[in-house]
Amino acid sequence: MLMTREYEKTLKLLEGARAASPASGVLLSYIRARCFAGVGDLQRAEELYRAVAENGNTLPVAEKAREWLQERGLPAASVELADQS
Repeated sequence: MLMTREYEKTLKLLEGARAASPASGVLLSYIRARCFAGVGDLQRAEELYRAVAENGNTLPVAEKAREWLQERGLPAASVELADQS
């Protein structure tokens, strides 16, 4: 319960956050994804983790996002992107 409140506080703090660069945008999305997963909103977490996995290139958070998706049997790329390959 304590962690859930911390995740909720963090999400509230990040509501108006703007990324200064593409890399910081990926990092913000990763933090939001972790928080949504922490409060049990797995749909929002999945959407954000997928965005991080697709846009994070070689950033460590992109690899962590891919692992999170893989652990749940979910594709790391959206269906649209996978169809384009």
